[in-house]
Formats: sequence, structure tokens, C-alpha cells
Amino acid sequence: MTPVPYVSRLRTLVQDSAPLLLALDEQATAARPSPGKWSPREVIGHLIDSASINHERFVRSQLQDSLVFSGYDQDACVAVQRYGETSWTELVSLWRSLNLHVARVMEAVPDDVRLRRRSEHNLDVIASIAVPSHEATTLDYLMEDYVWHLEHHLKQILGPDLDRGTEHPGAGGRPALLVVDVQEDAVARRPYEGERVIANIAELLAACRAAATPVVYVQHDGKPGEPEEPHTPGWEIHEGIAPVPGEPIFRKRFNSAFRGTELHGHLRDRGIDTLLIVGIQTEYCVDTTVRVAFELGYSVVVPEMTNTTYDNGDVPARAIHEMINARIWDKRFAAVVPLEDALRVVTPGTAS
Repeated sequence: MTPVPYVSRLRTLVQDSAPLLLALDEQATAARPSPGKWSPREVIGHLIDSASINHERFVRSQLQDSLVFSGYDQDACVAVQRYGETSWTELVSLWRSLNLHVARVMEAVPDDVRLRRRSEHNLDVIASIAVPSHEATTLDYLMEDYVWHLEHHLKQILGPDLDRGTEHPGAGGRPALLVVDVQEDAVARRPYEGERVIANIAELLAACRAAATPVVYVQHDGKPGEPEEPHTPGWEIHEGIAPVPGEPIFRKRFNSAFRGTELHGHLRDRGIDTLLIVGIQTEYCVDTTVRVAFELGYSVVVPEMTNTTYDNGDVPARAIHEMINARIWDKRFAAVVPLEDALRVVTPGTAS
């Protein structure tokens, strides 16, 4: 059986997080951060439920053809088990033991079973990052989705302590440049600082190609009649930053570049762990892609003035751009860095 990275990731998360969790103040773990939000004890309780339920799913997936499973009322399950009143040490110990066993179950799945595509599933309902019901999927995806979900909730409790270097561009071992939705119609509509953004992206592209750093494009498919309807002039990738032969293009229909595409598998298969993300439109497709990439475990780097947007109602494009880049992404979901620093990330031997 082929080793799968997310099993190692699960073990690392569990082993490294358990001491950090146990170091938290016992009383503080019972406190809810705000009305309607779970306390740390309730979050870990939910992760215990998730481990138990998904353990059964991973086993049953090897005994049946479909990936159809019943869901459950998460809030009700947390409430009825009174996790908020349970010993923190006991909860963390149980959570740790369950997940180490789940990791053993995952790594024992034969490759042909793990990777077999299943057309009958309900991962559009039960997965953290949904798979459209009309698209086939795999047990591999379901198991990796479980690790994404666990990591997401650990970040809610531990915050920067679980952050794997997103404040330090180039911390990952293998970067790639991801160009999101820089299409002819989007550029023709004259976005904020559009010429400067295109020039900066072009400079990054040249550096990546010179250094043999992978470049990956994402192209949005609009609906019939929309400016980015497939195979219309507005849909084409902008000629000033167009791909060269051999650079892959992933077509998408959602804000996220990962949803409904093979992008994550493509990057994972090539050992990519750091993404420099550029493109249009800052607060929609670029923002969603940055956040999902972060949740998937990538180190995310956003070079300054390589994403752009338009005026949105009464809000000027400049204000949107500055808010998202400086106050939302930086030091939370990504490292927003000067272009010069980003160029060092994509050039071997010069990353800081």
C-alpha cells in the first residue's frame, strides 16, 4: 500500500496538538468564546463524535460500493453528551486515542479501494469541502476531508500555535504559483490598479519559468450568456499572462479553485506545499481560494499588488483590496509580502 501524506499529517496533528491542548487552563476550556459558539471542550467533544462516526464510514466504505452515509445533528450530539462539563484531560486523552486508531484504519485501506471512483455518494452533504453530487469521488477524498475538518477545529482552539509557518514566506519546501481567473473580460473591465497587477503577475511568471517553479492556472466557466461563458473571447486567459505549453489549466464553476476540480490532487502528487496565489477578484474567487488553501494545509503567500477587484456598490475597489489583503489574509490565512520577497520564494536558494 502506498503511504498517503494525510495519514502522517493526522498523526502529527494529534501528537503535536495534545500537549498544547493539555497546557490550556482547565477553567478556560469550559468557556464559550461567544453566544452560540462551542467551548474548547465542546469542540474536542465534537471531534470525538467525528472520529467515531468517520471510523465507521471508513470501514463500511471498504465493504460497500457507495459512499452514502447518514448525517447527524452535531449540536444536539454535543449537547446531549454534556461535553462542556467533562474533564478536559479525559476529553483530550480520548480524542487522541481515537484519532491514532483512525490513522491506523486509514493506512490499512488497500490502494485500489481507496482510489476507486464512486458515482453514488452524498459528499455534497457530509463532507467539509463538498463534492457535487453529479461528480464521482473516492474514499481517499473522504478520508483527507476528515483530516481537513479536524485541523480546522484545532485552529479554532489553538490559533497561531497550530499555524505551520504562514507568517514566513518560503517556509514550505516546494512552491508553485497559482493564477486565478485572470481572464480577458475581467481585465477589460479595468480593475483597480489593473495594469500594475498584470505587470507584477507577469514578473512572477517569468521568475517561476526561469527557476522551473511550477505554474498552475485556474479558469472560471461562466454560465451561458455571461461574459466568461466557455469558449467566448472574455473567457480566455488574458494574453499578457497566458500559459505556455505544459502549464496546466483547471476549469472551475465555484469561487474556490479547489471545489469540483482536481487541483488539490495535482498539487499533492507533485509535493507542492507552498502556494503563491494571484488573480481576480480579490473578495470572491481569490479570497475563497486563499482560505481553502490554508485549510488544506498549504503555506500561502500573497505577493502585494498581484490581486485586484472592482468597486462594489458604495465600497471602492481600493478599500476592498486593502481590507482583504492587510486585515483579513495577512498573518491569518497567508503571508502578504512585497513582490521582491515573493520572487525570492520562487527562486531556489534565495527564499528567506
